[in-house]
Amino acid sequence: MTRDTLDGRLTVGRAAPGSPGRGRSHRRTAGWFALGLAGCCVTLTGLQLWLRRREENPLWRRLARAVPVVGHGLPIAMAGSGIGFFLSLPTAQTLFWTPAGFLIAAALAIAAGRAVREDGALARLYRIALGTAFVMWLGAVSVVGWLLAARAPASPAPSRSP
Repeated sequence: MTRDTLDGRLTVGRAAPGSPGRGRSHRRTAGWFALGLAGCCVTLTGLQLWLRRREENPLWRRLARAVPVVGHGLPIAMAGSGIGFFLSLPTAQTLFWTPAGFLIAAALAIAAGRAVREDGALARLYRIALGTAFVMWLGAVSVVGWLLAARAPASPAPSRSP
């Protein structure tokens, strides 16, 4: 992690250019990401298949309804956390807006799960929301957030008291 400073004041902390972090190669990072994503997909689809076989029981039907809300709602909430972080960079209130973005997006995902009754429509809505959050919002907001943070006046470095 490098820190850009201007006149002894902290402006922006960021990773070194071209570095995926602490000596890891891009291939290794992509491999671990792919393994984690594959594990999540296998778990979610396996649970959905297991519940589909038990859909005669009303108790399992209720759990089957909650699986897409949690399985798709959590990544939506995580994207909301990233959006909250990048939008709050210029104001230096990331410690508040990062978890607030998570909670706001989670509440919206849960509300959508309660409002939409048809399972197919709910799955489509979650896929559209997740795709929009990751592709459009997170990409565009991160670029705009970094640009705004770079243009914002630098906050003074915290002083150490004896």
